[in-house]
Amino acid sequence: MNTRIISLISVFAALNFAIALLNKFFLGSSSFIGVSIAHITVDAILCTALLITVIKISNKPGIATLVGFITGLLMMFFGTKGPAPIAWLLRGLILDIIVFGLYRSKCELLCYSLAAFLAFLAQTFVGKILYLSLFMPAKAWATLTSTLFIPLVFIGSSLSILGAYLAVKKIIPVIA
Repeated sequence: MNTRIISLISVFAALNFAIALLNKFFLGSSSFIGVSIAHITVDAILCTALLITVIKISNKPGIATLVGFITGLLMMFFGTKGPAPIAWLLRGLILDIIVFGLYRSKCELLCYSLAAFLAFLAQTFVGKILYLSLFMPAKAWATLTSTLFIPLVFIGSSLSILGAYLAVKKIIPVIA
């Protein structure tokens, strides 16, 4: 790993962390509906755009996984509970697997959109399930399934496709 790749990982992890911290400043408490409104909008779109941008800039398998994991570590060390590194690692891993594994670097907007949708969906579900398993009583599971959590996660996953569009069609052409 050269200095450029290490710098990209550091910068993009810090940017993802900063965007993910915005969740605390928006209305839509995650205890009421199971997921914050900022997570399914700001996080879904902007963090996805950043992860896809770093994939396109570096063209290195595993970079989204590393950025995701480091973002999760930052989240854990600066305010969130334990599952963040696993959930963020999973988000990056799914992006890497689809982009570099299934499409072997021939990924276009449709491929990035699929990867973005699945990565956000997996991150949110796994993060919430781990959080509930580790830190909440069993009664919380009933609350989660009786709220808008599941529809909102699918809305957030759909909005993450906008992040893929921003990265592929708007950001990459300008910086490449």
